[in-house]
Amino acid sequence: MADPLSITQSAYAAFGRGDIPAVLESFDDNVEWVLPDTPGVPIGGTHRGKQAVAQWFQKLAQEMEFHTFEPRQWIASGDKVVVLIHSEATVKSTGKRLVDDLCHVHTVRNDKLVHFREWDDTLAAQEAFRK
Repeated sequence: MADPLSITQSAYAAFGRGDIPAVLESFDDNVEWVLPDTPGVPIGGTHRGKQAVAQWFQKLAQEMEFHTFEPRQWIASGDKVVVLIHSEATVKSTGKRLVDDLCHVHTVRNDKLVHFREWDDTLAAQEAFRK
C-alpha cells in the first residue's frame, strides 16, 4: 500500500508530462472533483466520477494553455494531502493571462484519490475569462 503523498505526487508528475490517462488512473472510479463555481468561469463546479473528471480535463485543455504549473509545497497528514501551487496560464478565448496561487486538497483511500478540492483567486479567474 502506497502512502497518500507519493500517490498524489505521482498524479501531479503525470499532469506535468501531459499524461492525463496516467492522472486518471490515480483516481477512484467515484472520485469527487470540486472547484469554485465562479460565474463566467467555465471550468468550475463539482464533477463526480472518473468519466466526468476526464471530461473536465478535456474542457481545461480547451479553455487554457498553461505556461507554469508548479507545486511548491506538499503537506501530508493521514489520508489528506495539501498542495500549494503557482500557476500561470493564458485563457484561450480572451488571450488574457491568469497568474494564480492555488491550494489543492486531496483525500486518498485504498491507494486512489477519492476527493479533490481547489481554492483559487476567483476574482482573477473572472477577469481573465471576461471578454
